Amino acid sequence: MRVNTVTAVNEQHGVPAPQPPDAHPDAQFGQPWPDSAPREPIRSLRGPRTAWGTFKALLGAAIVLAFVGGVIYTHVIDPDRDDAGNVRGDRTISFDDVRAGDCTSLNRFIALDSDIAATPCTNAHNAEVIGRYAMPKGDWPGQDAVDKSAKTECARQLKAYAGTPADDIEAVSATPTESTWSRDRDIICFAYRSAGDLTTSLRR
Repeated sequence: MRVNTVTAVNEQHGVPAPQPPDAHPDAQFGQPWPDSAPREPIRSLRGPRTAWGTFKALLGAAIVLAFVGGVIYTHVIDPDRDDAGNVRGDRTISFDDVRAGDCTSLNRFIALDSDIAATPCTNAHNAEVIGRYAMPKGDWPGQDAVDKSAKTECARQLKAYAGTPADDIEAVSATPTESTWSRDRDIICFAYRSAGDLTTSLRR
């Protein structure tokens, strides 16, 4: 009511009524403040997550976890090998973990139901792992069939691994048995020297 009174008195004397100090030139009492420019709707900086975006995020996380897991396995869970994959000193390794290039001293007749004593190939040894062969799936084929496959496959792998070896080097194998067949059908092939110890790898 006071504002209206002041306005009426000023109009009688021909003086424009004073505007409030913060008033906009186009503003009138009782009206909303006019916008100087159209207002844009507020937009979120993060768009809605799509199925593809979710997939990429999960894939990235999986890659990171796989990398970290590999580092942990190599340096913590699998301390038997150095960064190049070579055996660290004398180690006992299961047949599941042996690989081509592992050297050992073993009995010529061996089955896949035990571990092997691996050693660096610069140490004295009489055998070297040259490869692995998985028998076809199916029922137990019998020991004769397994032995025949092992002889053929390991002879082939010896030639591929060592070329034409010396006469005292032959291919021998660790073969699955009927009791291990349901969980492991792998044949492990070795280059074996019967005449004495080796102190170097046979890999050509």
